[in-house]
Amino acid sequence: MNRAVDRPSPVREYRTDRRLWRFAGKGALFGLIVGAVLSALDTAAELYQPVLLLLIAPTLVAITIQLVRYGVADVPPPVPVPVPAETSADYFAGLRHLERRLEAGSKDPVEFEWSIRPVLAELAIARLGLRHDCRIHAEPDRAREIVGEELWEIMTVSPDRPIRSMSRDRLLRLVSLIAAL
Repeated sequence: MNRAVDRPSPVREYRTDRRLWRFAGKGALFGLIVGAVLSALDTAAELYQPVLLLLIAPTLVAITIQLVRYGVADVPPPVPVPVPAETSADYFAGLRHLERRLEAGSKDPVEFEWSIRPVLAELAIARLGLRHDCRIHAEPDRAREIVGEELWEIMTVSPDRPIRSMSRDRLLRLVSLIAAL
């Protein structure tokens, strides 16, 4: 079996990679420009160094630098490490306020209706739009089908609907239904 046929030639790989040739071409162009500038400076200073040395040396150096740049793998930017948010007194005060609202809403139906139900409805509407690309006012039938009757009752307000009390279990069920949207 002929091994030359089995292995691809490294020369053939370089020929097909246009990006490599662009890098080398840019290096050659830059090297020739630097060499021409050096040659002009040499003539102006009347040093009369060999022109080939002044043109070839910078060209080879620039090509080598470009080939090294090509060979270095593009490293993606590092993933930012999530920095834990600093907890402050305001954060804990906000949590305490939310806890009080939830506690009051689970005991008093009017408190639930005025402070908790709008937040739950807003969360459900946002999840519905985000996950299902459904707008409650544009497609009410589809939205009702997606969220189910229990969430639909929370999301829509009817003036003739009686205010129901909210148990802790029902509140947890509503939150899990919103999370499942």
